[in-house]
Amino acid sequence: MSKKLRRIRRFTALHATLIIGSIIFSFPFYWLVSTSFKANREIFTAPPKWVPALPYNVKESPYAAGREYLQPLRPNTISKPNWKQVLSRLPDTVWPEILSVVQTKVFGLKDSLKADTHLRQMLGDEYSVLKKRMVFGVVENVFRHPEAFQSLHTPADILAYLQTTVRPRRILKIWDDVFRDFAFGPITYQDAHFVEHTIAAAGQDPLTLWKIPSSNARALGIYKIGGRSALEIAYNVLRRKEVHFVYAIPTHLPADSLRRIVVPIKGDESYYKIDFRLDTPQEVFRGKRAFLVDVPEWKQAVWQFQKPEKRYEMEHIQLVRDSHAAPTVTKSGMVRISLTLRKQPYS
Repeated sequence: MSKKLRRIRRFTALHATLIIGSIIFSFPFYWLVSTSFKANREIFTAPPKWVPALPYNVKESPYAAGREYLQPLRPNTISKPNWKQVLSRLPDTVWPEILSVVQTKVFGLKDSLKADTHLRQMLGDEYSVLKKRMVFGVVENVFRHPEAFQSLHTPADILAYLQTTVRPRRILKIWDDVFRDFAFGPITYQDAHFVEHTIAAAGQDPLTLWKIPSSNARALGIYKIGGRSALEIAYNVLRRKEVHFVYAIPTHLPADSLRRIVVPIKGDESYYKIDFRLDTPQEVFRGKRAFLVDVPEWKQAVWQFQKPEKRYEMEHIQLVRDSHAAPTVTKSGMVRISLTLRKQPYS
């Protein structure tokens, strides 16, 4: 073997080793960066997702997340004709079970028919997508254990087995993966003595104080969402790119003694931003930055007058005086809270 050929082989082996080593040692860095762009459900999935999914292009809410639970694969123990029959009869078999859980655990209703009507009114054309994703999600979850189907061969046996294995906890997990909605909880404020107060009128539900002046949004009603009472909201940003909300306060709030204001927000994974404005008779305050509606879960949006300095205040948003805006409140001691949900250019 010539010296030139040996040199080429040595050169090739050396660089191949370096390339393979660089790939191995750069993997943790790639995993760190990719994980920072993933949603919570993508982080804790098995098998792991190597590439984070793009955010949903949300134009209206509530909606059904389209990436979750596509048509489940046929188990090897079930023939193709039987599987076709199972798929055609799944909605009638599984959907009533799903509704019975959703009506009590999600919306706090007593009638599953009301839950179905409520979902149809909320989702419109998205209703059929939600129904399909929920049904397929339940089936996919059960079919993760194929050994249970060894003795099941007819469609009737399979559907009966599905009915007996559907568990409320399983349905609620799939519901959290599929259903996206936007809601507000009652606003609270903290005074100068660090005492929390709920903003409410005597004998009135605090959630009824929310007003929606925008024509492209409406209140769907007050329901139990994630274990707490909330005002569920439907909006559409196909034409108008923002939605305005106002919290009407009929009582005298001590504006001069406010320390911070807390707004519970149920996000819909739209990655829209919420701007905050506080009007008093003397001046106007705005949030120094916007609140991001990212994860599909409850978050406490906190706006405070002091600069966030402590570790637990890092996500709080500072309120700054807007000297160019004219107050819209005239009564002494009254305040007006306005929130604006804005669609981002990239969404």
